[in-house]
Amino acid sequence: MTKSFLPPPEAFATYPTPNYIDPQTRGKATCITAIVCGVLSIFFVSLRLIARLRIKRGLGWDDFWILFGLIFGICFYINIILGTQLWGYKYHIWDLPPRLYKGAAIIEITAVLFFLLSTSGIRMSLLSFYLHLVRDAGSVGWKRTIHGFVVVTIVLSLAFGLTAVFRCTPVSAYWTYPMPEDAKCFDDSIITLVGGVLVVVADLCTMLLPLPVVLSFNMPIRQRISVAVLLSLGIVVTIVSTTRTVYLWKSLIGTYDITWESHPLLICGSVEIVLSIVSPISPTLPPPKPLSQESDMLTKYHRYAHASPA
Repeated sequence: MTKSFLPPPEAFATYPTPNYIDPQTRGKATCITAIVCGVLSIFFVSLRLIARLRIKRGLGWDDFWILFGLIFGICFYINIILGTQLWGYKYHIWDLPPRLYKGAAIIEITAVLFFLLSTSGIRMSLLSFYLHLVRDAGSVGWKRTIHGFVVVTIVLSLAFGLTAVFRCTPVSAYWTYPMPEDAKCFDDSIITLVGGVLVVVADLCTMLLPLPVVLSFNMPIRQRISVAVLLSLGIVVTIVSTTRTVYLWKSLIGTYDITWESHPLLICGSVEIVLSIVSPISPTLPPPKPLSQESDMLTKYHRYAHASPA
C-alpha cells in the first residue's frame, strides 16, 4: 500500500477521471454523529463536575483527566466536521482537488492525535479513580498494577502519536504528490492496525480491572451482581473499539480511497469517545457496612463515585 496520504501514480492511473465540478459526496451522517456525540460528552462531563463540586466541594485527579479527555474529544469532533466540510473528506480521493491535499493529510494526522489524547485522558481518569480507591487499602500489588496500566497508556499514546506525525521525512512528503525522490517514508498501516488492537485490549483491561477486587468484597450477592454489571458496561466501549479497528483496517490497508472510506471509522471513533465518558456510571447502591479492610474500600468506592454521575 501507499506510504503517503495519496495513492501512488499507478493507482491514480486506474481511477475515474477526476470530477471537480459535481463530485459524488458523503459525510452528513459523520458530521451529525460528531455534533451529537460532542453535545452528549459536554453534558455528561459537566454533570459530573457540577456534582463533584456540589457534593465534595472539590475535584480529583480523575476529574481533571476526564476534562482533559473531553477537551481533545471536542477537538476530534471539530476536526471531523472541518475535514468533511472544508478539506475534502466528503469526496473520493480521485475527486480531491490538489489544493486540498495538504489540508486533508493534516486533518488525518490531527484526528489521530486528538483521538489518542482524548481516549488516553479518559483512561487515565479511570486509573486515577482506581488509585484513589486502593490508596488506603494497603494493597501494594493493585497499586503496582494500576501504575503499570498508567505506563502502558502513556507509552501507547506516545508511540502511535509520534508514528502518525513522523511517518515521512520530511513530514511534508506525506501530502506531496508526486512524492519527492529524496523523501523517506515508511508504511505505517500494519503499525497503526496493531496499535488499534492494543488500544482495544488496553480499554478492556482498564474497564475490567477492578472487577476481581469488587467481586471479592464481603457483600450480598445482589450487590455483587449490580456492581459487576455497572463496571462491565465498559464492554460496550470495547465492542465499539473493536468495530473501529475493523474499519481502521479497511481504510488504511484495504483501500487507497482514505477520504471516502474513513467515514465509518470516524463515526465509530466519535461514538467510542462519548461512550468512554458515559460508561463508568457511579453505583447508586447504598454503601454496605464495613466488615473488613476490603469492604471499607467498597464503602469508599460508593462515597467517592456517588459524586461522579459520568
